[in-house]
Amino acid sequence: RSQAAQAILKYTWESFVRRYHTLQLCYRVLEICILFSMIWLAPMVSTDRSYVTSFWYQFYLHCASSFLFVMAAKETIAEFSQCKGFLATLFTPEAYFFNMFNYIDLLNIVLFDVYALHMMLYLGHTEVLSRAVLLRVTAIVAFARWIQLMYTLRPFKLGFIGVTNFIPILHSFKNIGGMFIIVCFFFCGFSHAAIVLEDQPWNGVMSTVTLIFRGLVMLDGNGIDAMLGLSGTGSVESDTGNKTTRVFLVFSVVTFCVVLLNLFIAVIGEAYTAAFQEGAALHLQERASICVNCMLQPEWPPRPGMTLKLLKFLGKKARMLLA
Repeated sequence: RSQAAQAILKYTWESFVRRYHTLQLCYRVLEICILFSMIWLAPMVSTDRSYVTSFWYQFYLHCASSFLFVMAAKETIAEFSQCKGFLATLFTPEAYFFNMFNYIDLLNIVLFDVYALHMMLYLGHTEVLSRAVLLRVTAIVAFARWIQLMYTLRPFKLGFIGVTNFIPILHSFKNIGGMFIIVCFFFCGFSHAAIVLEDQPWNGVMSTVTLIFRGLVMLDGNGIDAMLGLSGTGSVESDTGNKTTRVFLVFSVVTFCVVLLNLFIAVIGEAYTAAFQEGAALHLQERASICVNCMLQPEWPPRPGMTLKLLKFLGKKARMLLA
């Protein structure tokens, strides 16, 4: 909250970090546009492929695949530089390795690298992934790009389009980890109990888990009927189930739908209220985080001694662990 710190942050942001981050935003938009266009390009198409030999098709496919490959390589280098910066420059490895969101970023980068590598090898008529696997990877990559595009907007002031609560909403989701873990454990417990009561694992465990999800989270009629149909013999005794399934249904619905989900909503509301009151400070923190990440990116020409500095730091940590 220091005025001097805010002045330094404002100068750093306006002098060069804003241009850097705006360029990253443009890259995100281009990635999504290209991924959307890839829906109609090989290897996604499976029927009429008579047009794939045209010059403009091949030209666009080569340009789009090359751009995605460069973006994937850029993100990989940026993540490696960020990790190296926390290790060798800031000497705070716990700030990187104890941050769960960094591992989510790593997973997204790996999937993006696999997709981009497949598209580049496809240009040479070599397919790394099967069509089924490629469709799943592409779906995850497309979803992750949209979420990252949304997250890239966090340092910008969106008040000119009527959005004043963007940062509080993002931070409210970051503060529900404890409640989310509790909900997940209860759901796993109910799913395990349902699989035991079904007593037919050869018919598919995931189908039972899916029906339990539909019954508990979505209150879907098919999911409720499936819970009433659970029994030791795997058969439905009546439309209302038996004593065991009725008790299971009432207990699970009351516990999960009435108690836990309402507590989940209350926790989100409380987190949003607290984040909204600190909206200005949180906005400055997001800008400061982006400034730090920007200054940890690789530079050219590289500064001498950085590799030696990193090795000394790792050696020091190793001696502390072995002592």
